[in-house]
Amino acid sequence: MIFGGKQTFTRPELTKEMRTATNYFKGTYLSNLSGTLSRLVSDNVLLESSPDVYALQASALATLRTAIGG
Repeated sequence: MIFGGKQTFTRPELTKEMRTATNYFKGTYLSNLSGTLSRLVSDNVLLESSPDVYALQASALATLRTAIGG
């Protein structure tokens, strides 16, 4: 559970969270989002449980937790 305490997240939720990072967010990130999400699913970083509903793979979540010390 990493995304707001949820196990899954939707594309609109991700987009909303991306926009809150005002010092880092660029509009081009949204135009590249489909390709990025597809690549992450192909690389087994994300699972797509239904169209535009995603979850982190367990191994990706473990790597992220290690990287951020959580």
